[in-house]
Amino acid sequence: SYSSNKSNNMVRKILIPMDASEHSYRALRWYADKMNNPADSLIFAYIAEPPAITYGGAGVGSSELFAEGVNQAVARGKLMAAEVRQHCTEMGVKPQPRFLERLTHGAGPALVEIAEEQAVDVIVIGSRGLSALRRAFLGSVVDYVLQHANTTTIVVPPPLPASSKE
Repeated sequence: SYSSNKSNNMVRKILIPMDASEHSYRALRWYADKMNNPADSLIFAYIAEPPAITYGGAGVGSSELFAEGVNQAVARGKLMAAEVRQHCTEMGVKPQPRFLERLTHGAGPALVEIAEEQAVDVIVIGSRGLSALRRAFLGSVVDYVLQHANTTTIVVPPPLPASSKE
């Protein structure tokens, strides 16, 4: 396990990206099982894409739609923060987590920026387990973070399919 001595009071800043997917919750479970230390400073990051704006009919209506999209993203972030706090309590995660929200295009660059701004020691991120071919076409937030973050990054893979566990 990656955990330091549980009695060690060294503060580690841990960043866990959250998007309410099973993959991000798997990363949180991994942290709870392998690294959980009450002295940690736990930071959750929620990256939301800004609402799309059409420029053909720009005007009051499009700015209202944009504002509504932003409000919905903020509401999703607050709801997820409450869910994450509940999961932390259920898993015995003691650090009082902080939540950072970003409304931007590109989750990978935003996560790297947050890691640098917050001077995190470790990023714990869940992977969807895309094949190399799909990653080449679709890109991968995990790949971006691995290539650009200047800190230890732990990738929590998806579970093996039942047929390959034998």
